[in-house]
Amino acid sequence: MKNLQEKSKYLIELRTKIAKIDEEYDKTTEPLKVERDTLQQEIMNELKEQGQYSARFDFCTISRAVRRSLQVIDESAVISYLKKKKLDNEYVAPQLNSLFHNSFAKQALKEGLEIPGMQTKETEYISISAAKEGTEKRKIKINQ
Repeated sequence: MKNLQEKSKYLIELRTKIAKIDEEYDKTTEPLKVERDTLQQEIMNELKEQGQYSARFDFCTISRAVRRSLQVIDESAVISYLKKKKLDNEYVAPQLNSLFHNSFAKQALKEGLEIPGMQTKETEYISISAAKEGTEKRKIKINQ
């Protein structure tokens, strides 16, 4: 069994190896991510220009979609709102906690409830559904 000094040296070696691998990974993937993001934006723009929300091909369906989430812009205003509603003990500790973001804010967004100090953030993105191999792309039924 290795002693503490040997374990510590080995830990430093492992961290150095991992850092080098991570650096190589980032160097390799960064240009691909930039190319992917550029291509996605081009597709998004083309769909918008054509007034389309989706495009269907043999190999996939590409759809424009919008992700909506609430964003805190004035935390003290949100906390004041929660205090007025007597919800501060449940959602504030002493700042907004994850339970607020994961439950109350999501429900408020669904209900269209306006909370002082918060705004709705919309993020447009592309969804791609690849066609499954070996499946028929379209079915034609002939009534007999």
